[in-house]
Amino acid sequence: MDDEPLPLNGTVASNPGRLRVNYLRWLMHKPAWPLGWAAAAVAAVAGAVLVHWAFWVSAAFLLLGNAFYWFRLKMHFERGDANPGLVVSATPPLVAVATDLTKGFGSFPAVKVFAAGPLRVAGRRPEVGDRVATVSLYSPGLDPAAPHWSDFDPHPAEYVTADPAALAGLMATFDPGEWDKLARLLELVPEPYRPGLYLIPAGA
Repeated sequence: MDDEPLPLNGTVASNPGRLRVNYLRWLMHKPAWPLGWAAAAVAAVAGAVLVHWAFWVSAAFLLLGNAFYWFRLKMHFERGDANPGLVVSATPPLVAVATDLTKGFGSFPAVKVFAAGPLRVAGRRPEVGDRVATVSLYSPGLDPAAPHWSDFDPHPAEYVTADPAALAGLMATFDPGEWDKLARLLELVPEPYRPGLYLIPAGA
């Protein structure tokens, strides 16, 4: 049981990512939020040291925010739900991922199309039809009694690791039926593809 993922948000992913996060690699792909949080924290600490002690209140909040951000990122790729993704546009890079938003009862299929720049696939620019591994967390929405999640947030595994063995191992967890399901549901998403969440009728 030592290898079982711990619950996240009260649930356990059916196929957890189990990826070790390279934080510098994430920073190269998604710099805005971490650099923004870090800059704000540094400014608050400087204000506390140079201006007034009251700035320590803001500094403490921002330092905790920074710690939570990186902890959440670690949990995203270790315990989040791994799903196959398909590059559906090269310029701009767009990736489509299919999942079931169910919380355990019923079926609520969905496709998420998201902007994936500056994604690299095997060290090169992505091409339409490239397969990529993604890891997602799910959002509960405003109604906690709803039978399904309101959204999910996939990110390519390449954002946090360049280890060929780790990437190949994650790709190997996807069976042919999952790729077929993604292709089938993607046919129901209107073209040209645009970023967004597309809810698919159950049974489609």
